[in-house]
Amino acid sequence: MIVERPAVFAQVRDILAHTLRIDPDRVQPAARLERDLGMDSLRTIETNVALEARFGFVAPEVVRPEELGIVTVDDLVSHVCDVIARAS
Repeated sequence: MIVERPAVFAQVRDILAHTLRIDPDRVQPAARLERDLGMDSLRTIETNVALEARFGFVAPEVVRPEELGIVTVDDLVSHVCDVIARAS
């Protein structure tokens, strides 16, 4: 499956804006999930559930995104792209 990174970013941005209850314009690739966008453990779970529903994969259960090397929005987009590519 070919992963269209701009399309994945747009969907991840929408999910983050919704789950974090922030303006989508704040969701920039270099934004740090915790420090810049206010991601906490509850929002991490909500985001994982929304990503699973939107993209049709099952995310590994993790306590904190940085356990997978996910610190920024761009890291999250890369992770989603990798999971989609591996699932195909």
